[in-house]
Amino acid sequence: MTVPNGPAPHSTERLEQDVAKLQRDFEELQRRTLYSAAIGAGGLRVHSGGSFRVESGFGFDVFYVGTGPIEDKSVVEVHRHNGSVVMRTGVYEPNGEQYFALYDRQGNILFSDDAASGYGMANPWLSIPLYPRFSMAASSVYSYMNLPVSSVTSETTLWSGRIPQLHHGYIGIDGVWGQATGSNSSTYRLKVNNTTVGTWSETGLTVANRGPFDIHTLINSQWLGVDLTVQASGTGNVASQVLGVTLRGS
Repeated sequence: MTVPNGPAPHSTERLEQDVAKLQRDFEELQRRTLYSAAIGAGGLRVHSGGSFRVESGFGFDVFYVGTGPIEDKSVVEVHRHNGSVVMRTGVYEPNGEQYFALYDRQGNILFSDDAASGYGMANPWLSIPLYPRFSMAASSVYSYMNLPVSSVTSETTLWSGRIPQLHHGYIGIDGVWGQATGSNSSTYRLKVNNTTVGTWSETGLTVANRGPFDIHTLINSQWLGVDLTVQASGTGNVASQVLGVTLRGS
């Protein structure tokens, strides 16, 4: 290339080379529309707030990995073709910990771990049956099971059951407690693996949940005994009717 007053300076030649290189790079980019690819041992790395997503033909992401809406923490989400969630790792806002959850088609959680406590499952709750260790009058119908205070003046086991395998960090119990007749006070103790995990006392009659009580140190243990004991003082009868025992999240 020449100019009116002589040869083109070297800087112009360098500019021409750069323009030519840009042209080649642009043409190469045009050829890089990715319809099919294989990633070798080097892998694929997405960083600095980037994301990876797969879209359905209905305008929804069926798979997403990237930054979530809370605290800029990374999440993984799998959706159905209509956008409803199948699975996600989310953030439990009170403590910023992440949880893993599976969902039904209505958005209800079917399974999740316990991000609040950091131990075991949160959902679903599982029921553990307890069986009475005492008897009442035959051929009679009662609103709830009760027995004389005189039979439980010392701590007495009235209900027992077993946990086949523990996956939750907490246990709760629901039932009828306290004064059935007369004037008395009673103390109830829920025990797991022969250790008291929860204690409560009653004077008046009540139907109530008690707990949840922490049992996370026993997670993955098998065939754990569950017992409910009662100790009472006073006159009349004391209520002892278990309505449900649940293994649950915090």
